[in-house]
Amino acid sequence: MAARRRLGVLAIAGGALVALAAGPGLAAAAEPIEGSWLFQDGEVLVQASGPGAFQGTVVKPTRFASCPHPAGERMWEMSGSATSYSGTHIWYRPDCSADPGGQSTWTITSTDAANFTLRFCTVAPSGGAPGFDAAGNPLPGTSCNDLKRVRPPQPTPTFERVVALPKQTRKCRSRRNFRIRLREPKADPLVRATVHVNGKRVKVLAAARLTAPVNLRGLPKGRYTVKIAATTTSGRVIRGTRRYRTCAPKRR
Repeated sequence: MAARRRLGVLAIAGGALVALAAGPGLAAAAEPIEGSWLFQDGEVLVQASGPGAFQGTVVKPTRFASCPHPAGERMWEMSGSATSYSGTHIWYRPDCSADPGGQSTWTITSTDAANFTLRFCTVAPSGGAPGFDAAGNPLPGTSCNDLKRVRPPQPTPTFERVVALPKQTRKCRSRRNFRIRLREPKADPLVRATVHVNGKRVKVLAAARLTAPVNLRGLPKGRYTVKIAATTTSGRVIRGTRRYRTCAPKRR
């Protein structure tokens, strides 16, 4: 690859919890290409994007000497089924600008649960399709890598799976000061989240996992809406809504 390098608001309404998750869910029968694959010390998440179509998104950056594929990049566009797929791969130019369109193939070579393997072959953009000799060895200009699957397709991350909140009850929350915790989806990590309490944005803290404080102590009697929107590395947005009731303090 001489001239190029591979590119490698939470709300509560009427006491009911509303959870919405954008993007396609986990199909009843996923294709073998779907799941998380190791690639140059990084990780690529392959998900269905339509009937017979798939996208590969980098969820952990690759570790090339230069021009690594960054997290969040849609590196692969592919179509196919069963064990054979074809499509395009993003390469990099010498200045590390993206050079998409490198024709590529993906072939499942082992479905052993302990050694699920994908053979990925690619050619630089404008170089044609991957070529092989009679023995199946790649011809000059075709580069191949054997990728291991680190996890099969995972259930779609939902609001209930990702967000940890106090349960909605009829009790007053006037003296409640709690913290929202966001659980990290294994295959598709969170990259950011926004939290609003009655329209006012609350600061989200980034540590081992994302958290946000919600303070309802001393507020006037009424209902307070909390909204959360969390975005994963692949661009999926998970939203949810909950409402808490506060009461006026009792007279002594």
